[in-house]
Amino acid sequence: MGVFEEILAVTDNVLEFYKNVFDEIIELFPSTYVHVGGDEVPKTQWKNSASAQKRIRDEGLADEDELQSWFIRQLDDHLTQRGRRLLGWDEILEGGLASGATVMSWRGEEGGIAAARAGHDVIMAPTATSYLDYKQSERPDEPVPVGTLLRVEDVYAGEPVPADLTEEEARHVLGGQVNLWSEHVDNARRLDFMVFPRLTAFAEKIWSEGSATSPSSSRVCATTCAGSTRRAWSTVRSTARAPGRPAPASTAGATSPARRPRSRATPERRRPVGAGPVWGRPRRPHGLRSRWRSRRPRGGRRPPPE
Repeated sequence: MGVFEEILAVTDNVLEFYKNVFDEIIELFPSTYVHVGGDEVPKTQWKNSASAQKRIRDEGLADEDELQSWFIRQLDDHLTQRGRRLLGWDEILEGGLASGATVMSWRGEEGGIAAARAGHDVIMAPTATSYLDYKQSERPDEPVPVGTLLRVEDVYAGEPVPADLTEEEARHVLGGQVNLWSEHVDNARRLDFMVFPRLTAFAEKIWSEGSATSPSSSRVCATTCAGSTRRAWSTVRSTARAPGRPAPASTAGATSPARRPRSRATPERRRPVGAGPVWGRPRRPHGLRSRWRSRRPRGGRRPPPE
C-alpha cells in the first residue's frame, strides 16, 4: 500500500474505458452512489506528459489540479446521465468540484466544510476520529501500532456535523463513516480487536443528539457488544462441519450431556477438511510410533485376546 507516481492518462481512450467499467458496475449494483476515489494523486507524471499538457491547453485549464477536476467532471456527467451520483475523497475539491459530486472528507473537517458551503453533500470521515486501523494506545504491546493514537475517547469526541457550519449548510452533511484499512490486519481476532469498542462508540455518538458526550457509558456498552461479537465468532467456528459430517441432534428441552473432550491434535497437525473419515485427528506417520498408537498396559504385556 502507498502513494504511487503512476497515474491515469487523460486520453479519450482511457476515459472511454472507465466509462464502460462504470456502466458494468451500474448494472451489477443498485446503489445511488458510485465511489471513484480521487485521493492521493501526485501530478508529477502529468507535468512531464505531452498528452496531459496538450489536454490542459485544449481545455483551457490552468494547471494539473484543474486537469484532475476536468477528469472527474467527465465521470460525474456520465454517472449523472445514468441516474447515479459520484462520490469521491476530498481531493476532488482541488481545481473545482464537479456539479453533482458528493465529498467524503478524510483530511480533517476542512474539505467537508468547504463542500457543504458550496452546496454539495458531504460524508464526514476525518482521520483524527474515524480511522480504526490507527493504534489504540501507546503501550509497547499494542499489536497494530500504526498511525496516530485513536482512543475510544477520541472517537467519542468527534462531531459528525462540524460546528462551523450554519444550520442550512449542515443539511448537506449526510452522515459519518469510520474506516479500517486492512493491510496490517491479518486475521479475524485482530480485526475484532481493532474494531471494538471504537466502532460501538462511533455508532452511539453518531446516532445520538447532543446527549452522548461521555465515553464512560459507551465503554460499558462497547465492552458488552465486543464480548458478544467474540462469542458469536466462536460459535460460528465451533459449528462449522466437514463435508458429510452429520449435524448435531436437537437438544431442545433436554439436559446438556457432558462435554465431549477436545481432540488431542494440535491445529498444526489436524487434517484438512475432507481428508478422511476421522474428523480432527491426524494420520499416524508410517514407520513411527506416535502418541495416537494404543499403548500397552504396564508391564509390557499385551492384553489377552477376547
